[in-house]
Amino acid sequence: MAAIRFKMATTQTGELLPPNLTSPQLKAIGQVMVRAQKDRWSRGINADDHSARPLHKVTAKGKSTYGAKPIRNMVMTGLMEENFTLRKATMTEIRAENTSREARKHARQAQWFEQMIGISPSDRDAIFAATYRAYSAYLKRAWKPKNG
Repeated sequence: MAAIRFKMATTQTGELLPPNLTSPQLKAIGQVMVRAQKDRWSRGINADDHSARPLHKVTAKGKSTYGAKPIRNMVMTGLMEENFTLRKATMTEIRAENTSREARKHARQAQWFEQMIGISPSDRDAIFAATYRAYSAYLKRAWKPKNG
């Protein structure tokens, strides 16, 4: 895990306000998380950053018949990728998942075959970059000098 280090010199006393990211900043981090996972899925990469297991012959042939790539990319019925979105972005939780019950059930079943849903090491780098940008904006307004 990367640590952020910085030095600050000041001639005033004051305090740093506790982190309080705005809702748009949290949504931006969540959108990066969703976009990174969908991009990884389109390349057929699982949550461990390895190539996903090959599809069963019948499934691969069925996907080829309809013009889709015969790889495990979470696109077969359209339930997984199209329905996967940012559901919640608060200071304590940023959650992305499928919105419909049927799609969530489908996702749980798909996870048995291959762990595709989750944050991989390559996704983590993109999410850390978005988080770093959000907290950099916060640090610019976090210092409150004491009057007196």
